[in-house]
Amino acid sequence: MEEKYNIMIVEDEKLAGRAIKDNLNKRGFLVRLFETAEEAHLHFRENHVDLILLDYKLPGMNGEEFFKKVREIDPEAVSLIIYLS
Repeated sequence: MEEKYNIMIVEDEKLAGRAIKDNLNKRGFLVRLFETAEEAHLHFRENHVDLILLDYKLPGMNGEEFFKKVREIDPEAVSLIIYLS
């Protein structure tokens, strides 16, 4: 059985986020889209994630603040983050 990777997208621009999500879904990835870093942070705390695609400029908690929160939970997980711009 093929392993499916869990990818989080944190992107407040709906069209951009949906385009990325749809593209990755077509390739068989399990993708969750979040419009705020706060929502993404709650999900990250409770779930396994293989990759995080993170917009740097977000309303409320920005990408840098989210990065720091991820590092507090799991310092090695910051290597899973790729910034979007």
